[in-house]
Amino acid sequence: MIVFLYPGKNLQKWAKRDLDILRKHHEVTLLNGQSTWQYYACIFGAVKKCDIVFIWFFDFRALVATVIAKMLGKKSYAVVGGYDVENAPEIKYGEMRSSFKRMVIGWGLSLVTMVLPFSNYAGELVKKITE
Repeated sequence: MIVFLYPGKNLQKWAKRDLDILRKHHEVTLLNGQSTWQYYACIFGAVKKCDIVFIWFFDFRALVATVIAKMLGKKSYAVVGGYDVENAPEIKYGEMRSSFKRMVIGWGLSLVTMVLPFSNYAGELVKKITE
């Protein structure tokens, strides 16, 4: 079973396409929506039962799922490349504007089985974050 983690209620078309592809071949549990304590309890329960965690965008909930997966010996894959790994202070965009988030997300991405940047540019940003 795969846990598919997405931040937000409505999946964008690219994430929906990935979800549909995975569902053709595997049982998939979709976890998306608001970050609440119930949501984090669902993450723990789902990761405990799954084989793989598939993450679209790396944020705090992705970090929680990744840490749980690592502790339980499960594989995790994270698609990244937008707000989650960008640092553009001139337009007040990107999680990497905060040194604390840069440290935490960098550490979290280092725990992921495989980081899947969606562009070469995003891949270069991931390298900087995880070094």
